[in-house]
Parts: sequence; structure tokens; C-alpha cells
Amino acid sequence: GDLVNDSNLLANDEFRETFIKQMKKLTNGKYCFVSEGNHDVMTLENLKWFLGNHELLLEALSEIPNIIVLDELTKINLKDIDGKNNISIKGLSLPYKFYNGLKEQDMYFLEHISRYLKKDSVHFDDSSYNILLLHAIKNYLRLTKKNALELLGNTDLVLGGHYHNGL
Repeated sequence: GDLVNDSNLLANDEFRETFIKQMKKLTNGKYCFVSEGNHDVMTLENLKWFLGNHELLLEALSEIPNIIVLDELTKINLKDIDGKNNISIKGLSLPYKFYNGLKEQDMYFLEHISRYLKKDSVHFDDSSYNILLLHAIKNYLRLTKKNALELLGNTDLVLGGHYHNGL
């Protein structure tokens, strides 16, 4: 997440072209999995953040065939040399109102993630190494400690962002 600082920057053709070129260079043709961050869905106007056009980011990323956007806990299974599934990756992108309107409340996070957990296809099993991409990791950690996210069991690694200076 936070591939751009302001989602509306991608409306500028020169910025968009540079962004796509840099993402291609950075990923070097290798698979890259992305979940959106707050800056990917927001825009800054008059020193205040508002809902921006995150479709601009999705359109730009769609021009790079090796980038896969994971946003609704859709699970991707990767196979090893022997053709066995040994790594599963899923990601969740949170909506603008989570970051700005609701000030990153645990209850909304839990409500939002619960919509996807009802699908059997999103659950990790214990036969794979399981990676979760999640921009707002603080909520995940707090709720996991309270045993409120037991349905996300079998998660081996959580990759997050959002917090400047680390968490």
C-alpha cells in the first residue's frame, strides 16, 4: 500500500507514465502482490484529505502484467518446482472511510473483514506457508491478541504498512 502519496496524482499523464515505468523497473518482471493503502485511495486538497480516485491506481497497475492486486482476501496459491502448493498469499484493502471517517476503529475493521471471512475460499490451511498483506496492521495485531480474529488462523506472516517509523 501507499504506492502513491495522493491517488489523484495518477491523473497527470507524465506522473502516471513515470509511475508505471518505475514499478516495472522495481518488480523486474517478477510477481508483485499489492493491497491498497490509505494514500492510494485519498487525495489532499487545501491541507485536508478527501476520498480520491483509487481507480486511477488500479488502471495504472493493470498495465503491468506481473502485479496482482489483492483486495478482498482473495487467496493466491503459489506452486513450488514439484508443482505442489506451498505458499498462499491473500490481501485486504480497506476503504477510505476506515482511515478518515472512522479513524481506524477496531470494530469497523472487524466488520469489514468479516464480510470476506464467510467465503471458504479465503481461509488458509495448515499445509501451506500463509502470507497476509494488510496495510492497517495495528488493528489486526490488537484484534488477534484479543482472540477476535480466530478465523484468520494459520497465518504465518503478515506484511503491513501505514505506520511511518515502524510498528
